[in-house]
Amino acid sequence: MRRILTTLSQKWPEHLLEILVITIGVLGAFALNNWNQSSKDREREQAILGQLKTEFTSNLNQLDEKMGIRDRMLRSAFALLNNIDRPEIRI
Repeated sequence: MRRILTTLSQKWPEHLLEILVITIGVLGAFALNNWNQSSKDREREQAILGQLKTEFTSNLNQLDEKMGIRDRMLRSAFALLNNIDRPEIRI
């Protein structure tokens, strides 16, 4: 036991440096992993936003089409009502 303590007391700067290098390496790996994950998250977010924009555009086009059909139907209904109210067009 005394031999181990003597060796440790003589080489403590080397051991401290080794612990420091390992710690820096582990922290660097964590930072790189976080950066990579953030990059993947941003790509996924952009893909989802693109899909949402496409879906919203499609829904808007469908809504415009349905509103156009409704407007044509209303105009036709008003024209029919106007023709029914005219006494000179009676069959």
